[in-house]
Amino acid sequence: MNYELNLKILIFVFGGCFGAVFASLLGNIAYRKSFKKIIKGYSHCEKCKKQLSFVQLIPVLGWVINKGKCPHCNYSVPIIYPLFEFMMFLIGGMVSVGCFKSGIDWVVIAGFFILGYLAIYDLLFYEIDDKLVNFISILGFGILVLRLFLKIDFPYVENTILIFAIWGIYFLITKLSKKTLIGMGDFRFFTMLLLIVPWQKFVAGFWAGGVIGGIVAMFVILLKRNSWRGTKIPYIPLFSLGIFLAWYMGWDVIVQVWVDVLILYKDL
Repeated sequence: MNYELNLKILIFVFGGCFGAVFASLLGNIAYRKSFKKIIKGYSHCEKCKKQLSFVQLIPVLGWVINKGKCPHCNYSVPIIYPLFEFMMFLIGGMVSVGCFKSGIDWVVIAGFFILGYLAIYDLLFYEIDDKLVNFISILGFGILVLRLFLKIDFPYVENTILIFAIWGIYFLITKLSKKTLIGMGDFRFFTMLLLIVPWQKFVAGFWAGGVIGGIVAMFVILLKRNSWRGTKIPYIPLFSLGIFLAWYMGWDVIVQVWVDVLILYKDL
């Protein structure tokens, strides 16, 4: 029993370290908006442009060791970078342990890469990468049609209803408020996921992301006190963490049970 627990911890740490390193790479790609610049160039300070050392590039630890500042020009490195790296450490660890328990799931691994990139992009620019979301949506629709043609089990009807429901909510909010309180990009992101992910995981991830978002909001209010109004909190990173928690902790099963209870209650 102890051996299995220790093995899971080791896998979690190893997968987490991979996730954190990958997060650092994703941050560079998203910030520079070019993978070629990452290959040809080198990591440097955003202000003085001096090359960063190996120690400074270590995810999370590099930021802590340098006290969140560039050692050359004393430029304050945004805390968003180590926080994202830590989030990807947790997700990378969960994905690794999940694959160890249930076998390698390439859909989950692909989701790890895609959601990770979209999360850091949202953190940096407060918007989604439209080109990537549109491409995955088209690909997801093609996969959905293929699943239907091959008669692969998937909640087609439920996911379709949920897609119409979230867009109905979006247009209702927009009409009642006479302005967009929620970005259309988030709803395109939700649609993209519902073309690929079963609705149970989506709902569980949405709920978990909301809970995590509430905790983050409380910390923001406590830290900023009188200046917290108007602070933007990107939802995609929180939702991404929530949906992986739903996958790892099995919260999607709880969602299905509650729906079954409501349906049975309605029949009675």
